[in-house]
Amino acid sequence: MAPRNLDRLTRVYGPATWDVYGRLDVSFDPRGPDWRHDLAAEHLRPGDVVLDAGCRDAEHLIRLVQRNDVTGVGVEPVEVHVERARAAIEAAGLSERITLHHGVIHDLPLDAERSTSSGAETCSSRSTTWTARSASSSG
Repeated sequence: MAPRNLDRLTRVYGPATWDVYGRLDVSFDPRGPDWRHDLAAEHLRPGDVVLDAGCRDAEHLIRLVQRNDVTGVGVEPVEVHVERARAAIEAAGLSERITLHHGVIHDLPLDAERSTSSGAETCSSRSTTWTARSASSSG
């Protein structure tokens, strides 16, 4: 006796499905994992502050600070990620250049003088990097 769902199985695992899988395997010019760091580096200047909201283990923040003459601020609400980030920052020898905050971005102690006098604030998340320069910035 044939299974009652044979028609559905044939449709799900038939030629149309394999055509979709084939299309999904086609490359759309993939970029390596460093492309975001390279993009951020194009916009960073010495002395800029990189803000990584939702920094998890601070991997991206550490790499940006290591590769550029910048300092960093990481914000992470999940305690286990904060613990891992602190350990990673210390292991990288960047405790003097990266500040880590356990909480959400709204709770950050902002220093208005620092924010405007540097002329730039750069924000990096796991998916996007933004750079904003203040009107008083020379560039």
